[in-house]
Amino acid sequence: MSYTKLLYRPEIDGLRAVAVFSVVLFHFFPTILPNGFLGVDIFFVISGFLITSQLINYNQSFFLSLKIFYIRRIKRLFPALFVFLTITSIFISYFYLKIDFERFKDSLIASYSFWANIYFWRDGGYFGGDNQLKPLLHIWSLSVEEQFYLLFPGFLLIFLKFKNISKIPAILPVFIITILSFFLWVYMHKIDGKSPAFFLLPTRTWQFGLGSLLALINVSKFFTSFSNVNNKILFILSNIIIFVALISKLFDRQILTIIISIGTFGFIAFSSSQNNLFINFFKSRIATFLGKISYSLYLYHWPIASILNYYFVDKISIFFSILGILFSLIFANLSFVFIENNFRNRLSFKYCIMLLFGCLLFNFSTNFLIKNDLSPSLANSWSIAKGKHFRCELSSYRPYGASKACKIKNAEKSEEVVVLIGNSHAQMYAPLVSENIPNNLNLLLVPLNSCLPTTTINISQKCLEMARTNLNSVLEDDNVKTVIISTTWYSDSYIDVYNNKLNKSSLKKSITELIKEIQNKDKSVILFSPIPYPGKDLANILPRKLKFGFLTEEQAVQELKILRSAYNIYFNDINSYFEKILGEKYIKVFNDLCDELYCYYGNKQMLYFSDQNHIWSGALGQLYNSKKQLRSIFFK
Repeated sequence: MSYTKLLYRPEIDGLRAVAVFSVVLFHFFPTILPNGFLGVDIFFVISGFLITSQLINYNQSFFLSLKIFYIRRIKRLFPALFVFLTITSIFISYFYLKIDFERFKDSLIASYSFWANIYFWRDGGYFGGDNQLKPLLHIWSLSVEEQFYLLFPGFLLIFLKFKNISKIPAILPVFIITILSFFLWVYMHKIDGKSPAFFLLPTRTWQFGLGSLLALINVSKFFTSFSNVNNKILFILSNIIIFVALISKLFDRQILTIIISIGTFGFIAFSSSQNNLFINFFKSRIATFLGKISYSLYLYHWPIASILNYYFVDKISIFFSILGILFSLIFANLSFVFIENNFRNRLSFKYCIMLLFGCLLFNFSTNFLIKNDLSPSLANSWSIAKGKHFRCELSSYRPYGASKACKIKNAEKSEEVVVLIGNSHAQMYAPLVSENIPNNLNLLLVPLNSCLPTTTINISQKCLEMARTNLNSVLEDDNVKTVIISTTWYSDSYIDVYNNKLNKSSLKKSITELIKEIQNKDKSVILFSPIPYPGKDLANILPRKLKFGFLTEEQAVQELKILRSAYNIYFNDINSYFEKILGEKYIKVFNDLCDELYCYYGNKQMLYFSDQNHIWSGALGQLYNSKKQLRSIFFK
């Protein structure tokens, strides 16, 4: 099959080197380059540019151009990916606990079927919790690219191949989808949808679109019309923009994403005609080498970092982090030389397909047909709780207030609504509330994650605004008869509407004002108490320390309790106060987690907490007193 080869631009490989080095450094030494995750954004813009440039160069018919494109993409990406997934599966099956390996297999299926971005979005996101222990988390970006490759080439080729019929220049529809995607991305951030904005193709298309627009503009030689001086200034400025984005602590992630994308656009646009110190760095042998192996390096570095994090539990030493980077480079080079080069340039497509089926068959037979050791252990029993707190189904969400609400329970013959408001702790209790209210009541969860439901003090000004909007929606809803409040109580500092800094003693007053405002609208109020919580992810930490021999079972069990007096110091006053003003409508969850001497985070049968402070959904059934209180309120 014939096609016009693109002119090789070594500086783009150099930019790839910067991108992959940023990501690798971020994953092994996150404090050194905390914005290193932006390397993925650089890859997206580069991909949009190169893919569009390739499609422009195809002189064949529409369908033949598509066929050539997909064969080249499969040969370029899939052999290295499938071999990588096979090797990773072997190591993970040895190192990981049974429950973690089962979750790995779910992510493996998602990776093979190109929806890893959706899987990991629903599985907890990218930046928090135990995500550093998910060996295939980084495949989310490849899934986004694969989805883009599936949809975009046909769309673009329609306008390239049938331009005489459509009379529409290809740049126009690409510009439109780029703008629409960008505004969707901005909107998702506005409604507290940062996670889907990060993971999903519709909110990432604008970055591919930037690169694609650049390739289409290049056809007209637009940037070559700039003077050498202007080209040089804009190229240097683009480098500065990329550098600032990677190291700056002045901007949030949303602004940084825009900055890095603009910088990458400028770099590609103005680098081709350069001959200076900057461009010589990007064209250097080491930079182009790292750029060429960047795909395989991106694949292998993260599972190595994950396995090291998994084994060492608390912290990886500098020595082992450096060793991890060296092993990443070794695996990447081997993959590039023996897999990428051979299947991309030497071996025919049929050998590629044979390799892919071989890897699939091996993984399926070893990971899904052969049963793993099912022998019970304390480590396996405790690890079941990890990361498992309640999440709403996507189909249950609806627009509400400042963001969205989740319909937990639907009563067919009644319009009366019970609303559960708060942050992630409100979401945590949703199954408990749902099971202990009558079936003739609707239950609506109005979460405001990372913010409190209070309207006079909060974590930030944005939280204050969103909490007020949510509350107004609840107050104006005549179908809402009962409001249940649940929130965290542990922050040491808050701000009010005037941006004054306040300490934690002001929270009691703010919640009281919230309760009174709701009661003034003739709505009943129920409040969940503060709970003792571990402050560290015991479901993540203790099972691994047991597996690798860092703790004995007796030592691990001792980690599951604190003195009741330690909890009482913080919350005796609050508990007495709200029990006095709310009576039975103050749900004393602490009575389910504490006896007279101790408060417990679990027992030998199960852990109660799924992470640092959220009760595991499977442990909600142990809250007998709380269930009894709820039922006494609703089933009078």
